[in-house]
Amino acid sequence: MKTLFAGFLIFLLAAPVWAGETARISDESTFDFDQPFDAAAGKQVLRSLLNRALDVMEDHVEWTGNVRDGAHRGDREGRFEFRLYPQGKSRSEEHVGAEGSFRFSPEAGDTELSLRFKSSKDSSGSTASDPADYL
Repeated sequence: MKTLFAGFLIFLLAAPVWAGETARISDESTFDFDQPFDAAAGKQVLRSLLNRALDVMEDHVEWTGNVRDGAHRGDREGRFEFRLYPQGKSRSEEHVGAEGSFRFSPEAGDTELSLRFKSSKDSSGSTASDPADYL
């Protein structure tokens, strides 16, 4: 998580420098031939930092779900699951998460949303759910 924060901080500090870079033409007769290469090097560094940040995010966050049509026309229902791995998936299976489901029926004016928060530290042996886990 520290590397994600460090990468994001570097991105925030360095982005204004690259964004403010303009062509260095001081006179119509002179042109700085190194300028396109400097801009390309800056873009490569920015891409590299962005790719690194995405890799770190992928190692720490997992999001799955599906949406489908309901029984009646216009009805929508689905489920989703979100997991956050504080140490990263590559280092530990320990995570905190939320899972939920929803149902929306515009004709009946019926909307339902359920959320359940869980942790990998919870006793995983029982499948019975505690009503206090739901929101």
